Amino acid sequence: MMNRMMNRSVSVFGVCAVFAAAGLLLVGCGGEEEEVVVRETAPPPPPPPPPPPSLDELMEQLRIDERVMMFDEYAPESEGERVAILEFFDAFARGNHEELRRKMSPQDAEELDVLVQEGFWRDAVEGIEMIEIQAGRSPHGEKCALAMYVVDGQDQIQLWYYRDDGNRFQFESAPMPPDLIRALSGNWIEAWHKILEEQVEIASRPDEEIEMPQRNLDQGDDIGGSDQSPGTRPQSPGPPGPRSPGRSPGRSPGGR
Repeated sequence: MMNRMMNRSVSVFGVCAVFAAAGLLLVGCGGEEEEVVVRETAPPPPPPPPPPPSLDELMEQLRIDERVMMFDEYAPESEGERVAILEFFDAFARGNHEELRRKMSPQDAEELDVLVQEGFWRDAVEGIEMIEIQAGRSPHGEKCALAMYVVDGQDQIQLWYYRDDGNRFQFESAPMPPDLIRALSGNWIEAWHKILEEQVEIASRPDEEIEMPQRNLDQGDDIGGSDQSPGTRPQSPGPPGPRSPGRSPGRSPGGR
């Protein structure tokens, strides 16, 4: 009797051991079942977005006229701004006044219409050999692009401010001081605004008083019969300053 009981116990324990070894039983024989906890594995992170196209790739995708040039060093970081600038000056190079008009401020668009109607537009753009562009910001943070147009071997420049009005980028021309092109080097945007600020500062200086030499009229020193009295301050125009906001595009591709 005792042997049968012992053999039964061994048999039962042996079965439990087999089930436990097979992973089918999580508790000892006769015990309560334990709750199985399943841990979910976090999904892998999404792959990073593809890098934006390089400037050369972008120009190729947009089929920008090969006469339009812009380098990464002086290009905006935003792809949208790069596209807007390249397409704007591409319209210049191709003489596409209709496309250009859609990208201009209302005042510049009106001036362009006059050039087209009077027959000056076609003559102005036919000689374009190259348009080199530098983009940047003014000291007040305004976005701008300065273009150097090579037309029939002559260099001409024009600065354009641009902004995104929500639907499209709009470009507005800036007044250009005379002979500015001779002073541009390196970063054209910085140089342009620095020269403009210097001209504004010079133009705002008060006229210097000029002390006229004393003359003894009794001894016949009145040469030429001048009636100026000592201390008279002659009025003379100051150095050239910035032009007023009212602008005329002239007859150059740069609009000035």
